[in-house]
Amino acid sequence: MSAKEYGNRAGKKGSEGRWSPGRSLKYLFQERGKDPRLMTRRRYSLKKMAQALKKSEARNKALVEAVSGGLFLFNREGVCLECQGPDEQQLRALCRAKPGEDDLTGRPLQASFNPAAADALLKGIKSVVMHGELQVVEFLCGSANQKKHFEARLVPNGSEEVLALVREVTAVMDDESLLQHLSLYDNLTGLYNRVYFEDELKRLEGGREYPVAVISVDLDGLKLINDAFGYEAGDNYLMAAAGILKESVRCSDILARVGGNEFALILPRTVSKAGEQLLVRIRRQIEDYNRKHATLPLSMAMGMAFSEGQKQPLQNVYREAEHLMYEDKRQRSITARNEIVRSILAFFFFQNKKTESYVEQMQELCIKLGRKTGLKEKQLADLELLAQIYDLGKVTVPEDILNKQGKLTEAEWEKVRQHVEKGYRIASASSDFSAVAELILLHHENYDGSGYPLGLKGDVIPIECRIIAVLDAYMAMIKGRSYGCPLTVKEAIHELDYCSGWQFDPRLIPLLASVV
Repeated sequence: MSAKEYGNRAGKKGSEGRWSPGRSLKYLFQERGKDPRLMTRRRYSLKKMAQALKKSEARNKALVEAVSGGLFLFNREGVCLECQGPDEQQLRALCRAKPGEDDLTGRPLQASFNPAAADALLKGIKSVVMHGELQVVEFLCGSANQKKHFEARLVPNGSEEVLALVREVTAVMDDESLLQHLSLYDNLTGLYNRVYFEDELKRLEGGREYPVAVISVDLDGLKLINDAFGYEAGDNYLMAAAGILKESVRCSDILARVGGNEFALILPRTVSKAGEQLLVRIRRQIEDYNRKHATLPLSMAMGMAFSEGQKQPLQNVYREAEHLMYEDKRQRSITARNEIVRSILAFFFFQNKKTESYVEQMQELCIKLGRKTGLKEKQLADLELLAQIYDLGKVTVPEDILNKQGKLTEAEWEKVRQHVEKGYRIASASSDFSAVAELILLHHENYDGSGYPLGLKGDVIPIECRIIAVLDAYMAMIKGRSYGCPLTVKEAIHELDYCSGWQFDPRLIPLLASVV
């Protein structure tokens, strides 16, 4: 059968308006009453569109390369939808990306960018979505010694997306302007510093931004954290507080670190109701943070004041906010410090692996020996508490030193000796433990005056400390430590008697032998 014959047969069975073997495209369009030139025009139109799209993509690529920056498309929640550029080195400086990894699509800001970049970009995105206008945000990334300055220009792309051009501008800033820029920022948190904050107060004075709210914030417990865990932990504590404040404010607000543990905010065009809502939002975020970080809970005292116009100078408003903050601090500081000390104490027990039964046995022996020496009820209560926390300061001593089996170096011994002073400062900060703070300080004094930190001798050493010294050594011997095997009760009493007169009060050894 010829192709023509086959085509005619098949063509007779084809349905109207659909192509089937044997029916030409010309016949199809004629049959439907359409111009056969329409197909040609459509093909030409699609070809032109494809050429235009290709040209547009090439132009966009050239634009990104020309500005030496990264072009990002985000949704309103900060999830990266598209990403073009930047180069490998700049990507690693800006993002949490591994070498060779440049596809950030589908990731939220917090998972892809450094904290400073993520915070700044998310605030800018929210502001663009809310106002529908260009926003320019700046931020610093890098180590404390080598900060890089970035600029992001954000514009709306419809109502649900934001286009961001992010580029490093450190190189285009001369040394003088870079130093001036860095002088306005806090080196640790990346927030504005006190100089910038005070300049903004002056700039806003008499302007058109009224009403203006000013908030003063004080972070509780920073000194305790520094004493207990070191300055690195204190820095992380500050960064956590700064992060909560940054998440709470608008892009147009001014947030600064104005002191060691003090922050301040300026909220232009903010009425009292909006300001109160902000404080509630910050408190809620602190609660959420503390549920996830129970080891070191955050606590902030805050005070807020308002200026309705030029008759209320902003410096005066700031002083009023500080006054209200101190009032808030007085009301909550005792509770806040107690919570932090309890957290430090919990960490101490975890670190030293002291079980409840160990502590209970120590307290029971303290009460028995205390009664044998004729202590009053108040002294017995303090001794029982002391038995629980006398070595609290050891939370500041590195674990490898505490568990070292060999002889300690002089430098290591110095760190160990400092634990009594650290424990004293931690306990002094808490109303729950301040009564025994001085006893914590003196519990390593020796009866012959060879102990530390003050070298007290004989009965000048509080009786509670002399009892703790004996029982601490006794419990160590019968329970065993990392550097020795457990002794029997008889062997332990013998060792204590050998050391009596120079390390221990000799009158306490026979009394202990009578109660164990």
